[in-house]
Amino acid sequence: MKAGDEMAPIIGNKIIYVNFNKCYSYRVESNKVIKTVEDSLSCEQEEANSRIIYHICQINVDADVLIRCSDTDILIILLGNMDNLNSS
Repeated sequence: MKAGDEMAPIIGNKIIYVNFNKCYSYRVESNKVIKTVEDSLSCEQEEANSRIIYHICQINVDADVLIRCSDTDILIILLGNMDNLNSS
């Protein structure tokens, strides 16, 4: 068993994105966890709050997004980037 394949039942039919230096996606194919570098979602932002907004701006389909945090900086950065959202 490859490291991480035990997570296949938990991931199921979802795609999990993790951003650390680069953005990685994890999905399941034939009960194996497949890790892929997502260059289009990788960004150079150091702060997590800027990365959150960057990723939201990359969504190109209508979606409901919920951000739960106690950091008001995220709200201010999001409001400043409303013109950069790709969908309604």
